[in-house]
Amino acid sequence: MHDALRGRWRAAVASRHRAPSSASTTATARRHGGAGDCPGASPLAEGRAAWRSSAPSRRVTQPGCRGRRGLSGTASPQKRVAPPLRHCWDERMFGQTVWERDLHQAGSPAGLAVTGEHIVVHERRTRLVGLDPRDGALRWDIACGAWPRATVIVGERCLVISQNRPELSCLDVRTGEVLWSAQLAEFTGHLAATRDTVLVGGWRGYTPLTAFDLQTGSMLWRTPQRVESAVPVVVESGVLIGEPHGTEVSLVEPRDRRIKAQWSLPEPLVSGDTRPVLTPLDRDRVLARCGPRTVVELSLPTGAVTTLFRSDDLDLEPRAVSRTGPILWVREARRGVRALQAHDGTPLRRFAAADVDHAVQTDSGFVVADSRGRLALVDPDPGAPRYSTHSRRIAQRIRALREHGSRTVLVLTKGTLRVVDVDTTTPDTSRT
Repeated sequence: MHDALRGRWRAAVASRHRAPSSASTTATARRHGGAGDCPGASPLAEGRAAWRSSAPSRRVTQPGCRGRRGLSGTASPQKRVAPPLRHCWDERMFGQTVWERDLHQAGSPAGLAVTGEHIVVHERRTRLVGLDPRDGALRWDIACGAWPRATVIVGERCLVISQNRPELSCLDVRTGEVLWSAQLAEFTGHLAATRDTVLVGGWRGYTPLTAFDLQTGSMLWRTPQRVESAVPVVVESGVLIGEPHGTEVSLVEPRDRRIKAQWSLPEPLVSGDTRPVLTPLDRDRVLARCGPRTVVELSLPTGAVTTLFRSDDLDLEPRAVSRTGPILWVREARRGVRALQAHDGTPLRRFAAADVDHAVQTDSGFVVADSRGRLALVDPDPGAPRYSTHSRRIAQRIRALREHGSRTVLVLTKGTLRVVDVDTTTPDTSRT
């Protein structure tokens, strides 16, 4: 066999001075993946082709895989096995996009504000747009600066602070008209608004706390020195302010800075930077993340302080507890999430943090999202929350999940804003 191959190789090399026929050259090149229409293939290529045609193949193509590609880029003929079909007519609709808007940038939760009637989102690096929640139709589009530090909707007003503009802007959320703006100190962060007052400042201790009138933009007061504060939280009776790593939380009247109540914490308040660490549960209760493992409940009417939950085995992340209906979600530092009963803090179940990031309540249950782009439905049983069979990856990455309707959720992805249907009562005929 080797002598025959050696003879064919020598014959191919010896024929380099003879012009081969175009038909035989084309056929050889096409057969072995060369330049099929090039009349004058290399003798070396012909010798290699002869060797390949006679030598046994060491490459085995598995059924259903693509064939080996030749130099021309066309796949060698291989038998393709069709994948098994998934019967989806007995499943339910979950994860279907209702409408989608391209942001032309990475989505940022700080540049998104949502209510039942309005959506405001930052896009294209320097633009702020107002959208109709029903169909995503554009209502207005204005220049606002780059990468907002905070965006808040209160009533018919939208308030925004941009990173490259040291000013607070107040817009008409219906039209995008700028109603007033106020100059701020550099690096002013944190933004909270009541029905008549706007409070800014306190982020990382860079600036004083400053209050403005919501209607006119006139300054009401400013602290004489810089103040470090956690993200202020608005409650019915005022604004809650706490110092990171401090042991006190104060209820402040935002119009005149008067302290209406104070609570002494059993452990220092954690530092969440731009993320809240206080969670209002109802008009009477507020939760505070304290120390490495504790969640504390503050009673607004009585001033009592009680420990709602303390982790025995793992530290908790320095962020506020989130709530979805009767369930509290407490993030653990080692990629875990504890589900608790909201009324007494009883532990229910531990989830993986990759599976639970944000939670939104719908008619079908609790919708959770992970950073890898997957939505999943959690059974809303308050005594034993668990995953249902509904799950779908809708994007490469999910940045934020917000309430939108009884059967839909608003999803901020790496580069888009979209509304996704999470209804499980309609047959889903799509193949996924």
